[in-house]
Amino acid sequence: MLYRNVLATLAVLAGLCDYVLASHQPPACYTGCNQWIKKLTFTTCTKKKCCLDDNYLATWALCVADCPDDNEWAWSTVKNTGCSTIDWVKHEFPELETEYEYGVANAVNQTDIDVTEKQSTPVWISDKTFKAAYKARASRRRNNVKSEIYGGSLSGFWASLVLIATLRNLYLRVSSKRLVKPGSFMSKLNQVLIMPATFKRKHIDPIKIFGMPVFVMPLRWQTLVCFFFVIMDLIFLFVDMDIYPNNYMFKTEAIQLSRYRGDRGAIMAATLLPALYLFAGRNSVVIFMTGWSYDTMNLFHRWVGRVMFLNALVHGSTFHIYYSAVDTAAELYEEFFTDHHNRLGVIALILCGVIMVQACYLIRHYWYEIFLVVHILLALAFIVSFRIHAITYGYQQYFFAAVGIWGLDRLVRICRVLYGGVTAQAEVAVYGNATQILVKPSVHFQPKPGQYAFIYVLRHNFWESHPFSIVESRDGKYHFVAKANDGLTKKVHKHLTKTGKTTARVWIEGPYGDSFHLDRYNTVFLVAGGIGITAVMSYALDLKGKNKDQHVVLYWVIREDISFSWVAQQLADIAADSAIEVTIFVTGNSDTFREKKISDLLSPKGTSITSGEDVNEKSTPSSESGSISDMSISSALNVRYNERPLIGATIDDIVANAAGSVAVFCCGPGSLADDCRQACVRNISKTSERVDYFEDAFSWA
Repeated sequence: MLYRNVLATLAVLAGLCDYVLASHQPPACYTGCNQWIKKLTFTTCTKKKCCLDDNYLATWALCVADCPDDNEWAWSTVKNTGCSTIDWVKHEFPELETEYEYGVANAVNQTDIDVTEKQSTPVWISDKTFKAAYKARASRRRNNVKSEIYGGSLSGFWASLVLIATLRNLYLRVSSKRLVKPGSFMSKLNQVLIMPATFKRKHIDPIKIFGMPVFVMPLRWQTLVCFFFVIMDLIFLFVDMDIYPNNYMFKTEAIQLSRYRGDRGAIMAATLLPALYLFAGRNSVVIFMTGWSYDTMNLFHRWVGRVMFLNALVHGSTFHIYYSAVDTAAELYEEFFTDHHNRLGVIALILCGVIMVQACYLIRHYWYEIFLVVHILLALAFIVSFRIHAITYGYQQYFFAAVGIWGLDRLVRICRVLYGGVTAQAEVAVYGNATQILVKPSVHFQPKPGQYAFIYVLRHNFWESHPFSIVESRDGKYHFVAKANDGLTKKVHKHLTKTGKTTARVWIEGPYGDSFHLDRYNTVFLVAGGIGITAVMSYALDLKGKNKDQHVVLYWVIREDISFSWVAQQLADIAADSAIEVTIFVTGNSDTFREKKISDLLSPKGTSITSGEDVNEKSTPSSESGSISDMSISSALNVRYNERPLIGATIDDIVANAAGSVAVFCCGPGSLADDCRQACVRNISKTSERVDYFEDAFSWA
């Protein structure tokens, strides 16, 4: 069945190729004449000035005059294409009849000359030579047009996928708040294709070889999308070549094939440039239309880049074979390394290969900040090299589309920063190995739960930005928590701990990200691991008191109980809602706050740096949570020490006892998220109700 579908697709594309070729066929005379005339040289002109020479123009006139159907079109093409470098405002282009008369009076027949020598008179091309040259030229042009169509089909593949995802996203946005029970087909589709990882359990947790993380396994639907994309590219790259013997342009069929395949690789690589940049932007319209996460966009960006590199590699290698067959070693060296455009093509291919190596998961995982800077610089060098290399061959529309997409994304990012305020002062406080950040943007907008923003800390590499989940917006301030890992977060934490500063100049760019409609479900299970509480807490606060019939369970897994301080105010708020069951698992041995109270927790001695009057005023629970301010954490929030949750068994139990639909949302380490996903997949078939899984992985590396 798959084989038949592929054949049917190729048949449709072949018919489309024929239609386009029939509609956009170049002038027969110009195509045929040019293939032969470009071999001639004249004693009366140099190559750059031959368009002003009568012998050269008369040779053209004699050739195109024999084609009554399109000779005027061909003659205008000589002026506008073959002689486009001449300023025809300053110089007058002669009439066809004038040059034809000059040619008739002075021309010699092609059979009477040696084409390797310079000619001092016009040359009359034989009909046989013209037809052979035209056939060869038209064949190559057909291959180039087909290459554009096949390259466009790859872009059409992504456009179709975006359209399907957009329709689904639109339906989810405009549908009523009541979730529809899934049918057996949709449940099976969700369980087999949409929700699970490609193989077994691992998705966010990286696959390791010799203890080193080497790659992250996509979801099954993402893998199938990328697989079919690669298969389509390979088919289009190697089929439907118009190869025939005794080609006027090429000595052998092997040489012709290498040239055609090289052309196709180059053109198909160029057609993928817009998609490559479209999937790379954090402000891409595709994110808005489809609701895809930036994680998904990054995955597609990488696979488009890999396929584009494959096409460029085919282009470079087959052109090397082609030039090796038609040139001597000296000519080959000159062709590749002294010609400016070809030299830049070699450089572009090398840059593309370096990007492929530099973008491997291991480098992204351990040295992400270095990777990002180098990646951007290499990408800029590549696009400039591509532009210079391809400028004489056309296809500049793909370059301009890619640059336009990249430029628009950067412009929107600048506007977002300006909108948030370029002089914002952040109030900061250090709690253990994390930094609490309160930022008041110049123009306030209420973020949705699960959204995030990029923060630039001007004192530390102001050009770098990092995404942080917005815990909540209170009193016009965004609340963030940044855990001190490697890179920027560690630098900021170390600086604040050392200096005791309570403020920092920052830029804020956001908010970004979509928000899941967890309020539509009867039961919601929120799972956080470590700093993942920032995203989970935003949903918990949103659900608090919204639906009395909704049952919400929150699990938070942390190593040390000092982490309570990150979101102490918010913990106090949600603990007052009897509909939200909060259980905190402290897996380490510390019991600093085992018997402390909420009021003590809000400002633990020796672990925080207060940050101004506003923060001190907010360092006690709101009146809403006052009823629990004197209760111990253990009883109010169900804190369990030296214990890890059995996530899979917990989800099994929740689904089995739920009265209606169930949503599981997780933000935390990869292993925790993968356990949640696997449990949800397992439980879809165990109930007739809806079971959906959502995650905020932040696995952008």
